[in-house]
This record gives sequence, structure tokens and C-alpha cells, in this order.
Amino acid sequence: MKTNDSLPPKLPPSTRRRLERLSRVMDTRFALPGTDFRFGLDAVIGLFPVVGDSASAGLSSYPVWIAHQHGFSLFLKLRMIGRILIDLFVGMIPGIGDMFDAWYKCIRRNVEDLLHEDNKRVQAAEDEVFLE
Repeated sequence: MKTNDSLPPKLPPSTRRRLERLSRVMDTRFALPGTDFRFGLDAVIGLFPVVGDSASAGLSSYPVWIAHQHGFSLFLKLRMIGRILIDLFVGMIPGIGDMFDAWYKCIRRNVEDLLHEDNKRVQAAEDEVFLE
């Protein structure tokens, strides 16, 4: 019979908070007055051609690194990297790229995906222990 020692480790609360903070600051920190539209520093630093988008891609890689450190699936990591590349290359298009950065919210999508997979992974392991 399996014990709780065999369950995959859940992301530590401090890591979850860092991921959520990064997502909030980079993608939803500011609100456009009079609307429900939110944007973050990703859209602001994206205004600086190439350098801003490159810096944003670097910050966007943090959730991928966390996924790698904690043994998440290759499929999840590739999906996250794909979003980063889309954000990077579309973000480099003057004007359109800046609007895309504000709308796409790459980091938020990746963090939500990672936290969802973390919850699923732990729940599946708990279910397996319960069934045995």
C-alpha cells in the first residue's frame, strides 16, 4: 500500500505565491479606467522594441523553469514555451505587438496551466492511494 510519502510533492506555497505575484505584476497589475480590461508590465516594457520583448520572454521563462525543477511533463513545458515564443515574436510587431501583449497575457496563462497541472497531479496521486 502506498503512503503519503509516495505522493508527488505539491508546489510549495512560497513558490505558488511567487508565480501568482509574477503573473499579477506582468499581466494584470493595472486597469484601464472605465473598463474591465487589465494589463501589466509585460505590455509596458513591450513598448521598447526588441529589448522589452526579450526581457519579457526572459521573465516568462520562470514558470517553465519551476515546471522543470518540479518534474512536470514535457508536454506542459513545451506548451508553455510555445506561448512564450508566440508572445515574443508577435510582440515584436510594432503597434500590433503591443496590443497583443496586453491581450494575450502569456505569463498568466502559463502560471494558471502550471498550477492546474499541479493540482491535478496531486489529486490523481491521492485518488490512487485511496483506491489501493
